[in-house]
Amino acid sequence: MPLKGDPLFDPGLLDRYVTIFTPTEGRDADGGVVLNWVSQGIVAAEFRPQPGREVQQAGQKVTLAQAKFRMRWRVLSPKARIKLYNTFYEVVAPVIEVGRYDYIDVICQAIDPANYP
Repeated sequence: MPLKGDPLFDPGLLDRYVTIFTPTEGRDADGGVVLNWVSQGIVAAEFRPQPGREVQQAGQKVTLAQAKFRMRWRVLSPKARIKLYNTFYEVVAPVIEVGRYDYIDVICQAIDPANYP
């Protein structure tokens, strides 16, 4: 029986449990649109922190923390957010398929706690 997937990738590296959230629109009591974040479940993932960068926003230096998550293949919304421990990350690049329906790599950026769902 042939090996499936990337023979160089060890599934034992999927050692963190992350929660995936997707946005849904709802209405408040006044009829206005409200964005709600709904949990799509908890999945095992590999967490790979990426080098951070500093950018100028409104005349101030802001540090951006980036990370790459590898998880088993799934359809993931480009607007999804991933929660690892107490930090939320938003997807900032198209999902990268690894192998043929084996794994996906998701490039994310940490979200300011004021914008948490």
